[in-house]
Amino acid sequence: VLRFSVAGVPKPYVEISRAKFEDLASRHAKASPLAGECLRSRVLCLLLRYHCLGAHGYQAALPPAGFDVLREHLGCAFECFASPLNAHHEAFCSCFGDADVDSFFGSRGSFFDFRPSSGSFEANPPFVPEVMLAAVDHAEALLMAADRTDQTEKTRSGGGGGGGGR
Repeated sequence: VLRFSVAGVPKPYVEISRAKFEDLASRHAKASPLAGECLRSRVLCLLLRYHCLGAHGYQAALPPAGFDVLREHLGCAFECFASPLNAHHEAFCSCFGDADVDSFFGSRGSFFDFRPSSGSFEANPPFVPEVMLAAVDHAEALLMAADRTDQTEKTRSGGGGGGGGR
């Protein structure tokens, strides 16, 4: 177990397993390759944030085998609601925006700002009614936008509809 604290201040401190620290260090190296000297401060900020949020108990995590099934059968390698502390995949959205501590560990920002045009995504939002409803609304908007884009592409390529599209 590693213990992080602010220099010269005995408390507050947060603890993390060596394995989780190594996972965060790996994520940090991939997402922020030129910022190695900032790793420990960023880990401390990350741990303090999620500790202050009481970030547990708001959602049921999908087990690793579930992620494997989604990847194998649906090509899913992206989590819409994760944190650097619990993400299974390298690609994920967290609760926070782009220019944030989570981004140094691979977060692509908030799911609510995420605008993919295609792909397969795992979405398991926190079990907070307002967040769940907002997630459904955003997912529906993304699906409608993808349908419009798909129809536009079919029209441009001459597919879709009945005729051959000249």
